[in-house]
Amino acid sequence: MKEVAAKYKGDGSAAEMLAKKIRAGGGGVWGQMAMPPQLQVTEADAKTLAEYILTIN
Repeated sequence: MKEVAAKYKGDGSAAEMLAKKIRAGGGGVWGQMAMPPQLQVTEADAKTLAEYILTIN
């Protein structure tokens, strides 16, 4: 989480982008293992999670 926060520090669009990645899943950014989609997480909750992750230092 600290690495994610550091990578996107100062990026005003990071929370929105990360929220979309939480719900859609993805891979290739942090290694070979893909993160599965988390469709059970609402868009609002994904945004809250992303905003929280960005505060970790």
